[in-house]
Formats: sequence, C-alpha cells, structure tokens
Amino acid sequence: MKPASVGNFVWFDANKNGLQDADEAGVPGVTVTLTDGAGNPVIDLDGNPVKPVTTDANGKYEFTNLMPNVDRIVANAGEENYKIVFTVPAGYSATKSYAGADAEKDSNGAESNVTLTEGQNDESVDFGLVADGTIGDTLFWDVDNNGGSEPSGPDKPLAGVTVKLTYTTPAGVEKTLTTVTDADGHYSFKDLAPGDYVVTVDKASLATVCPECTAQTHAPSGDLTASEDQELSLTSKVTLSPGAMTNNDQDWAFTGVANTAIVKAIAEPAEVPAGGFTPGTSVTYTLTVTNEGLSPATGVIAQDKLPLA
Repeated sequence: MKPASVGNFVWFDANKNGLQDADEAGVPGVTVTLTDGAGNPVIDLDGNPVKPVTTDANGKYEFTNLMPNVDRIVANAGEENYKIVFTVPAGYSATKSYAGADAEKDSNGAESNVTLTEGQNDESVDFGLVADGTIGDTLFWDVDNNGGSEPSGPDKPLAGVTVKLTYTTPAGVEKTLTTVTDADGHYSFKDLAPGDYVVTVDKASLATVCPECTAQTHAPSGDLTASEDQELSLTSKVTLSPGAMTNNDQDWAFTGVANTAIVKAIAEPAEVPAGGFTPGTSVTYTLTVTNEGLSPATGVIAQDKLPLA
C-alpha cells in the first residue's frame, strides 16, 4: 500500500484578503494536529500514533506515511474523514476562509476535513492568520518649546511628513511600510503581527514640511532639551506582543532654536558726562530684545544689574 500525505502552509495575511499574496510571509511554530473526523487520535501505516507537528521557519508543515481513508477506517473503526486542526497563536486570529477559487492560495480555516486516497499527496490545506496590532501617533511643531507628547497652545501639527515602519519577517526578510502624517499630524500603521518594529521619521520629508524644525523637544523616549546643532532623534524601537498589541505613544515634537540679543540704550540724558554718571543721577534707558532665529523665543527674561552705590 502506498502511503498518503497532507500538508502545506500557514501564513500571515497582512492585507486580510484571505489569499496568499507574493509578499506575505509564513508563520513558524504554529501547532497543527491530525485527527479523525470526530477529533480522535489516528495512527500511521506503521501503527504509530500521528503526533502534532509545528510549522517550520517558512510556515510549512506536513503529515506523512498516512493510511488512505478507507484503510484507516477499517484499521481504526473511526470516522470517515481526517481532520486537520490549527492552533491559533496568541496575538493572532483566523483570516477569512475559502476566499478564492484556487485551493492552493486560500485559507481552509482553523479546522479542515480531508479525504486521502492511496498514494495521494494533498498540499492544499493552508491556514491564514491576521492580527490587529497598531503603532502610531503625532508629529508637531512645538512653537512654544515646552515639550510634551501632544500639541498645546500655539503648537502646529506637521502634515505631510513621511514615516516608515521597518521589521523582519519570521523568514528573515526585511520589509518596510510607509505612510504620511495627516492634517492633524497623526500617522498609524495597522493590522500588525506580534513582533519587533522600528519607526523612523524621514528627515528629508520633515525638512521640506518644516524648515524651522532644526531642534527637538520630544521623542518616544521622552522630552528633550532643544539646542543649536542638536542631533535629531528620528527612530524608535517598538515591540508588539500578545496582550500589548497597541502602541500609540510614538510622538515627535520639533522646534527651532531662537537667536536672541539684548541692546541697552540710554534715553536721558542725551549725553553721557565725560567722567560718567555720579551717584544719585537719574538715568533713563531702554532694553531692546531681538530674535534673529527661525523660531519664536519664549521665556526670555531681560534684566540689567545695576552697580551698587
């Protein structure tokens, strides 16, 4: 008697269409169990119990050396069909089943009945996984230079800035998703699987949208002190895990550095005596503060220390 076999592929259905697209990766480590139609254990052609398997690094699995259905029923007094059961990993759920006409490209669902004939190798029992992970939030111009993760007062959202999300698939392939901040400075990456990600604000795009944004008061790591020639912190590492699939704390606040100067001018008397002012002389003067920088200057204190008599 020729043995039968069955297997194939568990993948992450990134666009949730229920079909295996060329750029979608397999999911390793998923447990797959083979039973009879009623969920009872089965044996192979050698009389050994058929144990659960796990998907490999590419999301593939296979059960081999199986009895054809007719012989299995006689040997086991079991149900008519085999049943393949996929254990959904934490952080995932099942995609839609039987979404296309091609049985080798769609998902059979978490449980699938299979009938095998002698020598048959069925490589069409696939399972698609989806997830609801989210990473995002806000980019803004911190006009008043007071830091924080949200715009306040005169602050302005930065619309049109490119933000990238980079990650490595379980198969070791690096991928990058790209989005652009909306009118409120918000951005979001959705339908993400558990895993490690890197968020990056595109520096060239930021400079185009906000030429004044040459310094920074906030990154996802916390508040920063804006300074001249400051190196901008434009990347952040994020991990999504089962039970913690949302991270909307990836905020960036940018500002500019003010360039202030103060000038003291005597208004009265019109002329300064050759020997200077004697104690008790009434002198009127003005202090003029200027800002030649690209950003508003806030919190500037103008003061003049007078000599002690």
